[in-house]
Amino acid sequence: MAKTKDALGRQGVGALTEIDGHAVLAANISPESADRIGRYLGLGAWNPHLATRGLLTEPKFGARLPLNGFIHRAADATETTTETIDAQLLAQLRDARKGAFAAVGAHHH
Repeated sequence: MAKTKDALGRQGVGALTEIDGHAVLAANISPESADRIGRYLGLGAWNPHLATRGLLTEPKFGARLPLNGFIHRAADATETTTETIDAQLLAQLRDARKGAFAAVGAHHH
């Protein structure tokens, strides 16, 4: 997990918050459930430069911050999965003021 966070940092992405999903599940559901899911770290991560572009394009973009990601290793796995929001999608916001909110998957109610 440390290697993944270091790699994100080299890309300009920092973790503002971390949620130890395994510990939360163990405390609130059961240790057995947490063990079946494996290690799961939720990240509230963001790149300040991309966030600035998004907010300048569409102030409502703030509802999508911080950029969420996760690091997961299943109980029986030997590899770790890392997933973050697509930075290329965010970069497109600078040229797409109209409709930018929809481009990041927001729903209007």
